[in-house]
Amino acid sequence: MEPIHGTRVAPSVKQTARITAPPGKTFARIHAWIRRIPRGEVRTYGEIAHEAQVSVRTVVWALRNCPREVPWHRILGKRGVILLARRFPLLAAEQAHRLSEEGWTIRDGKVFRTEKFLKFCQDECGIRKQKGRVRHGLGIVIVILCVGSLLAQSDLALPHMAVGGNPAFETLLQISNEVETNNTIIIEAFQGSSPGSTNGAPFSVSFDGRPLSASRTLTLSPFQELTTILTIPDVTFRNGWVRVRSTTAGGKVSGNLLFRQKSAGTVISSVGVTTPQRFRHAIIQLNNQEEGSNTGIAFVNPDNTALTVTIDLFQGANNIGVFPPVTLQPNQHFAKLVSEMFPALGRQQGTLVIETAPGRSIPYLTLRLDGSQLTAIPVRPLGFTFQYEVRNSANAVVEAGFWMFDFVGFDLIGVGRRETGPNADPPGAFFSVSGSWLGTNFQFRYRVVFPDGTIGIVVFNGTSAGPESTIDVNQKSRVVSGTVTTMGADGQVKSVNNFTAFHKFGSPPAM
Repeated sequence: MEPIHGTRVAPSVKQTARITAPPGKTFARIHAWIRRIPRGEVRTYGEIAHEAQVSVRTVVWALRNCPREVPWHRILGKRGVILLARRFPLLAAEQAHRLSEEGWTIRDGKVFRTEKFLKFCQDECGIRKQKGRVRHGLGIVIVILCVGSLLAQSDLALPHMAVGGNPAFETLLQISNEVETNNTIIIEAFQGSSPGSTNGAPFSVSFDGRPLSASRTLTLSPFQELTTILTIPDVTFRNGWVRVRSTTAGGKVSGNLLFRQKSAGTVISSVGVTTPQRFRHAIIQLNNQEEGSNTGIAFVNPDNTALTVTIDLFQGANNIGVFPPVTLQPNQHFAKLVSEMFPALGRQQGTLVIETAPGRSIPYLTLRLDGSQLTAIPVRPLGFTFQYEVRNSANAVVEAGFWMFDFVGFDLIGVGRRETGPNADPPGAFFSVSGSWLGTNFQFRYRVVFPDGTIGIVVFNGTSAGPESTIDVNQKSRVVSGTVTTMGADGQVKSVNNFTAFHKFGSPPAM
């Protein structure tokens, strides 16, 4: 694909991409500033507008009418957002691809790279230089604040809260304002699935020793950090969850949880949990082999419509347990020990695979218990496995195999295996696969050693229904397809073939 809004823009967006723009040499001046951006660096629309002494709208017009040699892809919105994603997804995919080739990482539609992002963060995350020195001190502070702002949300769902009992549990909520303006937030507590609770109903707790209330409203100053302690006077243990919402336009917050247990005013156990992420598919590795060990999982439906969650237990490739589907109404919570869910597991290892409905995602939290000691266990997105075939111009299969990779943001990291063909891998051997996936556009790539001992690269470029839509409504796997280009170390193309693939755990599509 050619650069944005040049003469060879994709036909599907060509007409909508062009608008009437001011005449004169303004565009040429803007293009000149953009040409000065070196490879590996980015600027915002606002920065270019400041340098060229024009409005941001004029910069947008200029980008929609720029020559092909102008590095348009190095212009981003505030906080590293790729602004093209909503209206022009194909161009957004091209922009993400070009930036990834220049060393940037694209996650959740935002661009990030620590060593190149410092200046960007100073300008866009509200950290300004004063008299030649960076406010807030060392550069590491800049990185921390920038990472926080990229992970921040305006509506944060923290899927578990533990209060009451004997010894008493209390939940510490650590909140950070991730914007450079005052930010008004509402903290809401909801009852969980513990006995005697009305799951999903407001939960009256004490915020920092104050009278019982189901919510608390606070105004945080720019980048302020706040810790509030949630307790109840009951000697009966109860669980729940917490929502933190910003009511300020453009307001963002991030948050962490700390669970601790006290006896006679002394902390006897504590564990911290970072901001839970929302996934559609999640995988949790557990180990209950030691006596007294167990694993607890919690998740919540923070949305306005009901959803159903399925939970399967695997050992290796074998499904050894299926928990009855869990249907959660809005604001409802689920929390159980694995020993309760799968009593037959006993003192063994396993992997939990959790899935919600297509198009939905929820936050998860997992804790390991060793006696009275708690440890946080990471929850990660479930990888995808695809079976693929490569065919030549005569439609003969020249290679077949599969890829297994984790999908994090827009990055693909995993392994593959060639099962047939001249480069078939020996039993037990795998090769590393990396790439990116944005919308319906993806790219896989891996290194290859040719028979003469030289090294090359194999690149799969194609389109699909998207990572969350690889199975259709009839549970049939949709075809993903594209071209396979093999290149030598000298950059010369050795072959170009076609490939088709389907989700290995779905039914093969009709070829």
